[in-house]
Amino acid sequence: MKQQLIIVHGIPGSGKTTLSRKLAHDLQLPLIGKDDIKELYFEKLGIGDREWSRSLGRASVNALFVLIDELLATSKQFIAENAYYKEFAVPEIRAALAKYNATCLELYCHADPAVRTKRFIDRNEQGERHPGHVDHQNYDPADNAVLEERYAPLGIGEVIMVDTTLFGDAEYQALLDKLRQQVVAS
Repeated sequence: MKQQLIIVHGIPGSGKTTLSRKLAHDLQLPLIGKDDIKELYFEKLGIGDREWSRSLGRASVNALFVLIDELLATSKQFIAENAYYKEFAVPEIRAALAKYNATCLELYCHADPAVRTKRFIDRNEQGERHPGHVDHQNYDPADNAVLEERYAPLGIGEVIMVDTTLFGDAEYQALLDKLRQQVVAS
């Protein structure tokens, strides 16, 4: 079985975390996510302003890339979830994949911008998001074109587009069935 990195990626509020957690459970694969790392930093180092959150975010992404490299060296398949900035992520991920002759399967989550914005606002208002993120500060949902460019599909390997706008049980089951075939085949 060849090493395979499964990336779950998309614009904030597109359903990445929800999807990646369900898939990791159902496929019985390890999952690493940037926000899990960042929230550990918040717990150990404290909560600050938006710039502090961004600094810990950058450190978390660097840690995520280290973990991707380590897991490619030791695991056959795993999931790495993040809203990857394409310009920074592609060289890092390509280098790790080449180092271990591994493949990449990208699940790119997208949703109607109004739905994404509502999710983003709701998770902050309902306390579902760690308070250290402070993402609700300076959030401009009208800047959709910038978000779509910044968080565009990475295109490193096969890309499966996952529209989470009305993503229900039937859509999830179809995706899970497809992934079970691909994960087992790898």
